[in-house]
Amino acid sequence: MLQDVRYAVRMLALRPAAAAATVVLLATAIAASVVTFCLADAILWHPVPFRDPERVVNVHTRSNPIGISSSVLDAWAARDQVLSAVYSWSIR
Repeated sequence: MLQDVRYAVRMLALRPAAAAATVVLLATAIAASVVTFCLADAILWHPVPFRDPERVVNVHTRSNPIGISSSVLDAWAARDQVLSAVYSWSIR
């Protein structure tokens, strides 16, 4: 195996552009693997930060594209007889 490694190093030394492309390609592949694992770790293998995730529902309105105000959310929560809790969240 040592002989194969020496041969590979000599061939890459003869073609510096190919060596640079090889290094960039290898770095890109490693980075893609790390990103994929991190996403799978965060999304698939860790539980969600609340209990009973199968009971979570998403409610949104089409009349207000900006979102639901806190006063409207409080009014919904006060009148609600079905949901066990009402929370809001935002992606910004």
